[in-house]
Amino acid sequence: MVLWPPVVTMHLLGGNILFGILVYLARVTFLENVEILQTVLLLIFKREKIESLKRRHIVLMLAVLFL
Repeated sequence: MVLWPPVVTMHLLGGNILFGILVYLARVTFLENVEILQTVLLLIFKREKIESLKRRHIVLMLAVLFL
């Protein structure tokens, strides 16, 4: 079986892009500076809204991981 170079290139690019999206979502979801983020978000949103945003980010991360 011979690998066709454009397919290999697209596969590598697609994998790197999906990995980058996964890392971005993980960084946004599990931010180290959570205290500052939570105080700002509590002023804007309710606690339920924050939890739903975090849940949405985790679902997006799982979707990207299993894509």
